[in-house]
Amino acid sequence: MIADFDMKPLCGQLERLDQEWASLHAAMENCPDPDQFGYYDRAEYLAGFAFVACQRYITATYPYAHMKKKDALSLPPTHPTGATFVALIDAAANYWKHFPEWKTRPEAKHVSTVRTIESCGVAVEGYVCCNILFLLVGVKPSPFSRLLKHLVDWRSSIVRIRQERNSPSM
Repeated sequence: MIADFDMKPLCGQLERLDQEWASLHAAMENCPDPDQFGYYDRAEYLAGFAFVACQRYITATYPYAHMKKKDALSLPPTHPTGATFVALIDAAANYWKHFPEWKTRPEAKHVSTVRTIESCGVAVEGYVCCNILFLLVGVKPSPFSRLLKHLVDWRSSIVRIRQERNSPSM
């Protein structure tokens, strides 16, 4: 089993973000133009922040199996588009953190992030993090906490690989 010290803080943070998301969506329902009033921008900020928190969890977890990040991001679960959930979470986090600087210093890692995002049919324009969030968990209540199921499933793959690597050869 894995000593998963990062899951509980992540759960708490995502629950708080879900509460803010619910308040934001309640306000949007009573607003004649949510875009003009900045609600969509706030939703994008919340989604980006949630993806970065999830990325932190991914980064703290995959070294347990003594694997490279690229290999860890290829582990299931896989979205119907063919991309893995963790690869999309990681790309969304990188997009949100680094997009403002891309216009001045495009780098190879930015191309990789864009390629991952576009591979699932999301355009790299507008509200990218919200679009990825909707793709991964839909528009149901508590979207951020719903990301946890995919992270737990992914963590199971990490644990399995660690166990396989530590089992004696026959």
